Amino acid sequence: MNCLANPLNRNPQRHTLHCDRRKARLFASCVIFLLLLSVTGSPLSAQDTAVGTNPTHRPGFGIGPATGFIVSSEVDQIVFPGFNVMSVWHSNDWMVELRGRFFFGDIDVYHFEVAGYRPLADENPRLFAGGGLGYGGMNRKETVVHNINNQPVPGLFYHNGNGLHAFLGFAFTYPSFRFVTLRTDVDYFIALYHIDEMRMPSGLRIGLTMILHTP
Repeated sequence: MNCLANPLNRNPQRHTLHCDRRKARLFASCVIFLLLLSVTGSPLSAQDTAVGTNPTHRPGFGIGPATGFIVSSEVDQIVFPGFNVMSVWHSNDWMVELRGRFFFGDIDVYHFEVAGYRPLADENPRLFAGGGLGYGGMNRKETVVHNINNQPVPGLFYHNGNGLHAFLGFAFTYPSFRFVTLRTDVDYFIALYHIDEMRMPSGLRIGLTMILHTP
């Protein structure tokens, strides 16, 4: 079943529940796939994974599932499944990313951003802290019931907003494999724009990314 809105659907709540379950199953499948791939790869030797002996610069491309939690009284949905894609430049001393993040639900969110991280301690270069700026937008969906031939027909109305956003957070890289790194990140973002009654919407974002490094 297509998860796009159908104005002739007589039971929109059942349709929405079915779509939410499909998205949840897809999100769980992506997480399991990344975990299996990370543990079945060819790990680096103990010398390669020692602190300070990883390659100085490791460019790569990453993709993986993500989840957003938007704080707003204007929407009933709290958890928004999605995904992220990124280009990464990584070393023991810093990490720079160009990435896009997308979430779907009562609010569709798209974020394009630049992020920079530094390790919290030289003894543990796997835990990073940082933040960044980006440009993006949100499309908030509102169900509107139309009276057509004396019959209530539900439809969707969209409230749109776009502009800059800022975020701060943490990232943790798991023990590296020869050409693959698995990374988790958590950050809190705030949008510098409004969507009708939603004033500067903000929320928490969590991502799990598989990064493929160039040889």
